[in-house]
Amino acid sequence: MQRDLTPWGETELSNFLNRLVHLGTLKYFSLGQVRFGKSQIAKTTTDPTQVTMAALDVAYNPLTLILKRELEITITAIQPDIYFEEGERGDWLLTKFNSVTGNNSIKLKCLQIKDANVILLPY
Repeated sequence: MQRDLTPWGETELSNFLNRLVHLGTLKYFSLGQVRFGKSQIAKTTTDPTQVTMAALDVAYNPLTLILKRELEITITAIQPDIYFEEGERGDWLLTKFNSVTGNNSIKLKCLQIKDANVILLPY
């Protein structure tokens, strides 16, 4: 499971966020949830925003996957350290996310942040 799930998750998240994502080791897998250990969303050459977290939980309903052929997920970043720098034009997120197409079977239902430390650096 670790050998297949972690690289697949890294690829999917990296493609959506347009930046490198490193998922930690698979801590546990159950019928409705997956937990990865220490994970990171890396900064880019054009956007210094970065996130490191103690763990990343992905919760899902397997019935939705079976009945609708869609995977609705809730992502929870556990104890993230988040660093944002404001851009010249007042933008806080300089990277454009890829849109989720109608053909994509994965839908982000909710993004949660638990016990975060956030650093905001104004321009």
